[in-house]
Amino acid sequence: MAKEKKEKDNFFKIVGAIAVITITLVVILKQREVEHLTPQSAGQSQEQVLERNHPPGNTFTE
Repeated sequence: MAKEKKEKDNFFKIVGAIAVITITLVVILKQREVEHLTPQSAGQSQEQVLERNHPPGNTFTE
């Protein structure tokens, strides 16, 4: 009985460790993904983004 309890405890410790490592890796990779963005690009308005992506002369309809 005591051995079964210890195995269950180890199982939950392993599952918990895997969950913590996975969450940590996701957060680190997400930070690296947006690291190259400049603060100015984050402050652009929707109109500025559309104008940059679709210069005047092109017709753009939603």
